[in-house]
Amino acid sequence: MKRAGLLVFLIFLFSSCQEEKPVIKIGNKKITKKEILAQIPADITLTSENLVPILERIVNSELIYLAAKEKGLTKDKMLQLKLRALERDFFANALIEEEAKKITVSQKEILDYYNQHKEDFLCEVKIRRIVVADENLASRIYEELKKGKDFLSLAKEYSQDQLLPQGEESKYFPRGFLTDPILEEQIFSLKINEFTSPLKSQEGYQIIQLVDKKKVKKDIALSEVENYIQQILQYKKGYEMLNKLLLDLKEKYKVSYYPENFFK
Repeated sequence: MKRAGLLVFLIFLFSSCQEEKPVIKIGNKKITKKEILAQIPADITLTSENLVPILERIVNSELIYLAAKEKGLTKDKMLQLKLRALERDFFANALIEEEAKKITVSQKEILDYYNQHKEDFLCEVKIRRIVVADENLASRIYEELKKGKDFLSLAKEYSQDQLLPQGEESKYFPRGFLTDPILEEQIFSLKINEFTSPLKSQEGYQIIQLVDKKKVKKDIALSEVENYIQQILQYKKGYEMLNKLLLDLKEKYKVSYYPENFFK
């Protein structure tokens, strides 16, 4: 019994010695270095100059949280549901980031893409768009375009595009200008006056027409676009990985939709 008691005491003593010292104390609450690092973006390097302002921001947030807790907001059912949604999205993004780390791009893949799309890197394009909020309207406009209706006329009639209003043409832009490389690749693959099918975007649904494409360079070396091509291929592989992951998960968890119950 004495040995057991001594062992428990030694374990307690060892764990106490290993306990991380607090960097902040608010009443009885201790905030350690690990907790602080968890709240700081990875690209920020802590220094003696920026540490105190960062600690002050953490303290301010903690104090306001304590006030919210005192008011009973942490027990509010709707707020708990919103917190659950934030937690869901946080861990979903964490999984996507973990899976994305497994994506690799070979030198052969970069070279193949360069050879297949080299002409695009020598050119610039300009476009016009039709942007609408409703998916059904976008589909109807697309059907009208396929029947031969004039793109500009339909843009003037329907488009809610804030960047290129009334079917206005964009300026010429090269590969690498748009933030979505898959969309950009699709645009550069169009022939003049051809248009895309309706595409989901932050603005709603867009149909893009290629107005013109002109050659602005005689040649371009692989070294000039190698990093960009690697980013494109990583983006595309990430997109494919996510789609496959979702298909597998939908099969695993047997998803069903009941939209009619939403309005009951």
